[in-house]
Amino acid sequence: MKYYNSLIVITVVFLFILNIILFHKKDYLTTAINLGLLCAYFALYDFKEYNINVLAVVITMLLTMLLAPIFESIMIYSTNGKAWIYGYPLSKYMAPLWLAPAWGIIYVSFLHNYNYFNELVNLILY
Repeated sequence: MKYYNSLIVITVVFLFILNIILFHKKDYLTTAINLGLLCAYFALYDFKEYNINVLAVVITMLLTMLLAPIFESIMIYSTNGKAWIYGYPLSKYMAPLWLAPAWGIIYVSFLHNYNYFNELVNLILY
């Protein structure tokens, strides 16, 4: 199927957004569901289509999931919450736990978009 990977990404991102809308007050549940969505993404996505190194994707995604929420918490803490405020942060942190898998989903969707448009540009220009 020509647009299989696009369908996977759109579905995972849609379910991710719906999950946060429905369960944003339940930090652990939202986080668990988002991690499940990431697992589904890796189980269903056809990495061979773009010749993507899956291990490199996993390592980069895990670093993004770890560092992005930490950086956000540091910025929020350093500005006394004036940079931005999350309504239901994890206790003792300035950001919700579900933010970690959120950054992972954002990363893999950006990666897909890059590969898709890179292929499209190459078809048009070359």
